[in-house]
This record gives sequence, C-alpha cells and structure tokens, in this order.
Amino acid sequence: MPPRTRVTGFAMIEILIAMFLIAMWMLASAGTQISALKFQKSAGNRAIAVALAGELSERIEANQPGAKSGGYALASTASAVSLSTDCTAVFCTPAQMAAFDLAQWTGRVATMLPLINVSVVQGATASGLVSYTITLNWSERRGRQTYVDTGDTETLSYVLTKTVRNVGT
Repeated sequence: MPPRTRVTGFAMIEILIAMFLIAMWMLASAGTQISALKFQKSAGNRAIAVALAGELSERIEANQPGAKSGGYALASTASAVSLSTDCTAVFCTPAQMAAFDLAQWTGRVATMLPLINVSVVQGATASGLVSYTITLNWSERRGRQTYVDTGDTETLSYVLTKTVRNVGT
C-alpha cells in the first residue's frame, strides 16, 4: 500500500481564488452598468434638446410674419417666459403668436432639461431671408470620467440655425 500524503487546504485556496475572481467580475459588471445608465441619460438629454430646438424652428417657420418682425428673439434666460395672451382661446396677431410660442416652448424646455440657459438670436436679414440661432445650454452630472477634476457638472450645448423666407418674397 502506498504511503498516504496529507494535502490539506489546497481545494480551499482554489475556491477562495475562484470566489475572489467572481467578485471582481461582478464589481466590474456593476460599474459598467452604472456607466451605461449615465451615458443613456446624457444621450436622452441630447435627443430632447434636438427635438425642442426643432420644435421652435418649426414654430418660427409657421409664423413667418412674427419671425420677420423679430418676435422670436429671446435674450438668455434660464426660466420660462411669462404668458400674456392665450392664443389657443383667442385670435392672435403674429407678434402675440410669437410671444405665445416662446412662452410655451421655454416652459417645456425648463421642465425637460436641467437647464442653464436658452437664447434665440435673430440674425441679419438679407435677400428675403430671416434667420434665428437657437441655443440650448444644460448641465449634466459627471463622475471622475474626465481628465479635469473641477466641479461635479459639465455644460453641454445644442445650437440650431433656422433660416426662413420672408413673407411676400
């Protein structure tokens, strides 16, 4: 009969190493999931900004007399514009419709984005065209994913320029 050798604890070390590797894999997987959620929120905010800027550009195009008179120009603001006339209930002039559009739009922007500010700047009018530049700035939380370590947020922007033909040209 061959001599018995005592090997104790070797299987336990293998099990502990396997458990350690599985724990590290699970932590890495959780970190990946958290990063994916952050990126998904950021992408959602960008999609909202694009949709909101597109919405206002369509309102500008639909109200060409109000656009020609500069009714859609809006200084930098971080809150909703107050509403003076409800154009869903009464007939409005083009200027009143522009103010109504801006009030509805800025209210929607303020509720849908972590807004810093929004502005609509009328560009120079030439050869029968009028243009507006719509700028949305919002802030997003960031982790330690960037090289710069100042602050907990970063500012993102979306800019859209809309050019419409003046009425009667």
